[in-house]
Amino acid sequence: MTKQMIEVEGLPEGYVITKVTYNPTPQLSEHNNFKISYEKIKTRRIVLEETNEIRRVRENEFFEMNGMIQQSSALSTSDQYRIWREVKGTDLSLNSEEPKLSLSVDECKDLMNPKRDVTLISRKIQQFIKENS
Repeated sequence: MTKQMIEVEGLPEGYVITKVTYNPTPQLSEHNNFKISYEKIKTRRIVLEETNEIRRVRENEFFEMNGMIQQSSALSTSDQYRIWREVKGTDLSLNSEEPKLSLSVDECKDLMNPKRDVTLISRKIQQFIKENS
């Protein structure tokens, strides 16, 4: 059985036909009943960033081939390609406006030294969290 494309005149852009039901009418009638179900296409936005990796591609990874970025469907490829990775919404790199706490080298050393009193640094961190939460 082959699939055929059904085009519906007047169907808004961004919608796709999900089901077509055919209910034949009695032979005396010249009309047939078709019921068409459709739904809005759910869009998905992904952000990719280039990595420095050039290797065999694994399943569902993004890679560059002939200047085009593609997603692999095979378990792995035999050739090596430049790998791209999907940037998740939770990645800090997406939000360049993310507030940053700055500590001096001495403050960082004090944090690592169990004999030092880190009360001032602790207050600095608490204040930063309070201001940016």
